Amino acid sequence: MTRWLISVERGWDSLGLITGEKLTIPFDVQLLFATNQPVEHLADDALLRRILYKVEIPSPGRAEFAEILRQLCRQKNVHTPEGVIERVVERLYSQGGEPPRAVYAKDLLEVVIEGAAYDERDPVLDEDAFERAYHLITSQRASGGQS
Repeated sequence: MTRWLISVERGWDSLGLITGEKLTIPFDVQLLFATNQPVEHLADDALLRRILYKVEIPSPGRAEFAEILRQLCRQKNVHTPEGVIERVVERLYSQGGEPPRAVYAKDLLEVVIEGAAYDERDPVLDEDAFERAYHLITSQRASGGQS
């Protein structure tokens, strides 16, 4: 990261060719880093001071997650029986520990859609489809398969 930050601060970088020739090239970029780790664990204070903007994106609340899931179901043409979104949100948030991240909605629906395609039927987010998807996703996360 220090190598990139120096070039960003200077606005230029040098490129060494195999012939021994050195070229100076403009370095006008915006770097964006994303992590799910505490930022203090990634680098020392001196390096972190050089990264001016740090934005935390918190997990959504229940109402926000329900709206994310509702919109994704509409976009992806996943049928949702009456009240199922509220029951899914209740199930996710009643687990304790860390609240679900916004990406969980997309992950769940991908599993539901792929399962429906395999079974040659239209995708429906009902309690049964949710439970299958939820167990698959949480077992992957627990074993380090996805973050």
